[in-house]
Amino acid sequence: MVYLAPRSRATGVKSSLLVFLTKIAQTAASILATIIIGRTIGPYGAGLYGVAFATVNVITSFSSLGMYRSITVLYAAKKYDDRVFFGNAISVWLMGASLGAAAVGLGFLSGPATTYGWAALWPAVICVAPLLLIDYGNGVFLAKERINSFNLTSLARYGIFVVALAAALILFHAGQNGITLAYLVGCVAGAAVPVVLLRKIAWTVPRFDREVVREFLMLGGQYALGALVMALNYRVSVLILERFVAPERVGLFAAGINLAEALWQLPNAVGTVLVSKSANTKSVEEAVRRSCRMLRVTLPVTAFCGLAVGVLAMPLLHLFFGSKLSDPVQSHEAMIATWIMLPGVVLGVIYKVLSSDLAGRGKPLFAARSYIWAVGANVAVGLWLISGLQMGAIGAAIASSVGYAIGAVLFLREYVREHRLSLAEVFRFQPGDFAFRKRG
Repeated sequence: MVYLAPRSRATGVKSSLLVFLTKIAQTAASILATIIIGRTIGPYGAGLYGVAFATVNVITSFSSLGMYRSITVLYAAKKYDDRVFFGNAISVWLMGASLGAAAVGLGFLSGPATTYGWAALWPAVICVAPLLLIDYGNGVFLAKERINSFNLTSLARYGIFVVALAAALILFHAGQNGITLAYLVGCVAGAAVPVVLLRKIAWTVPRFDREVVREFLMLGGQYALGALVMALNYRVSVLILERFVAPERVGLFAAGINLAEALWQLPNAVGTVLVSKSANTKSVEEAVRRSCRMLRVTLPVTAFCGLAVGVLAMPLLHLFFGSKLSDPVQSHEAMIATWIMLPGVVLGVIYKVLSSDLAGRGKPLFAARSYIWAVGANVAVGLWLISGLQMGAIGAAIASSVGYAIGAVLFLREYVREHRLSLAEVFRFQPGDFAFRKRG
């Protein structure tokens, strides 16, 4: 078996910092994209962006067949020869990309195609294949703790997206069709990184070995089911809202979501590193201790940033849309929706950090069991408030925040039971929590 030498084997905190800086750059790119869309097309364009890629994210979370996580776990175990491993992985990727593109197309037929038209939506369908290819490469990068390569993929994807978006909307005046086309260009750029960096070991002739594919699907299927549950909890409110209100109100709500969920960049960065560390750690006790320590560091920082976002919500919304945010009622609704979402987003940090440890240790369904209830609450509350009480974006925000909070609390309960921890052991600060140079 050809061994892919690890690169940049930083400590856990240093790796988290590198990923966090990349996530900050990614967030900056997303905010810049929102500003470009908001100031050239307005809330209608933000609605297209939110609905199209909420649909893509929900469907690809399952059609990826868990490639991202299953490759990380199985390749780290060094169970198969590279030619066998990657030949079957490519077959699974082709399968997932085909099914995902078909499902996204059917999802658009249920409503968005009538609102926005196929000319604006077809690039989003094509995005499925490169998005899953990015998962394929990132799984290998994390298995070998190549954090810099993982970061480069994100930087290429979002950096090129913003450049292409600015060119499409500002230089060529492509309108709404330019939004999804620019996103497709960014996805292709991101997928090019693993294609180039892993070309010597990961690209081979597709093959189908029943036992290998079965192991991919058995483990990956669990990750895919868990990812689908989480994606629904994060995006189902947008999909419900799109059915009952004008695209402009959906766009303002989607902008509020992006603003609130920007707080997750630090826990997402920490979680990325924890997956890699836990996949390569033999001691469960060590993995749990590391994860709890990172949660204690991450949670208060995210809560403080949440307060700042709450204070700056209205100025930031005006920054996004400028003169196109002319309706004071809609702008006030978007601000209130952002405020409502913040408590649930902060509590969601608990899941973001601790579930990454479990994912790295091959327990993808652990979190899904808790979050199924959260999705149910999210959908039920959302339908009642949006459809029944006509509360629009505020109703969607309440449903989202309730879903985030219920999921986090139920997951935490299961996590402490599984590892026989007390809440004090999880949340009480320890003298070494901030001794970054001494611990990984």
